[in-house]
Amino acid sequence: MKDRIYQTYHSSFSPAVISALREIDDLKRHLDSLSPLTSDAGIQAGLKSYDEAFLVRMTYHSNAIEGSTLSLADTAAALDGELVKNATAQEIYAAKGVFDGFMYARKMLGEGHRLSEELIKEIHERTALDIDLRLRGIYRTTQVYIKGSQTVPVAAHKLYTLMPDLVFAHNDSDIHPLLKASIFHVLFEGIHPFADGNGRTGRNILNYMLMQAGYPPVAIRHDKTSGYIEALEEWQIENDSDKCLTLVASLARSEIEARISLIETATNFEELR
Repeated sequence: MKDRIYQTYHSSFSPAVISALREIDDLKRHLDSLSPLTSDAGIQAGLKSYDEAFLVRMTYHSNAIEGSTLSLADTAAALDGELVKNATAQEIYAAKGVFDGFMYARKMLGEGHRLSEELIKEIHERTALDIDLRLRGIYRTTQVYIKGSQTVPVAAHKLYTLMPDLVFAHNDSDIHPLLKASIFHVLFEGIHPFADGNGRTGRNILNYMLMQAGYPPVAIRHDKTSGYIEALEEWQIENDSDKCLTLVASLARSEIEARISLIETATNFEELR
């Protein structure tokens, strides 16, 4: 795995992926050029509303990937502190955990914290609210397995060398930010450093990395068409990165386009008044 970490950060990627990244960066530059408009009160309100809806959507999908039966509406109610019928306490805590972990990651980003093992553990501690308190924020000490996956996480004793290697490789890399974030995510999920909550924590860290690079966060969907689990396995087992990178790129593009549309639509409406 140590060699795999180095090799993955120094891989070559397909022309289709590189082309997609160029298009996303063009869109991001356009979004950045609209930033002076966001001082408008109406646009601020629209962006705030979009972000609030995004957080519910992101929380719902992240937990649904792990088997939660909460609906999107249930998730919104749980995050608002309302009673959700037929929901287990574990599902409620899991929803609150994804939200809290994301907000903590965003807070640490705002304070200028760089990725570190300590930060990863702190995000896990806040994200995995539904697991045993004694397992939160600490690396596992036993072998674990991923249900329904061919990927076998590394032995527990290897975590104390592999995790520092992974963090160093990420921080030291100067490749495209979307590639860096995706690479870290797939390697993190393959290593599986915690006893439970790795998927939700990994997706919160992925968003931390995207926001750190100036991109909006993404919500990896829980549905048959997204192919998220299959994409992870193709990269982890077959060393084929295209599907995973294309998925992350597509989600980033959609989030950028949504924000551009919101700002430009509001601006055009104001001009017509």
